[in-house]
Amino acid sequence: MNNEYWILNKNRKIKKVDLMTWAKWFKSSQDRIIGKDIIKGIRVSTVFLGIDHGFGLGKPILFETIIFGSNLKKLQGYQERYHTLQEAEKGHKDAIEFVNSILK
Repeated sequence: MNNEYWILNKNRKIKKVDLMTWAKWFKSSQDRIIGKDIIKGIRVSTVFLGIDHGFGLGKPILFETIIFGSNLKKLQGYQERYHTLQEAEKGHKDAIEFVNSILK
């Protein structure tokens, strides 16, 4: 695993930082929340992770969308990860559309 850390600053720019800077930022920052929506009790959450979840294999994977709070089989285990903020924002919208399509 690589030991690289990133923060998402107030201007929504990704910046590589050292571990202590990342830890302080991660503990207190709300800037890492890209999207959070609740649709009929089902939560769609997209966040900036700040640690490469691709583990150094290619471009860093720094964002994640997860759907929580559903007992519907089609929604359980939903998780998508992304390289860029733009991909994460689109992925969040796609997840909301997915939930809405299942709930129709």
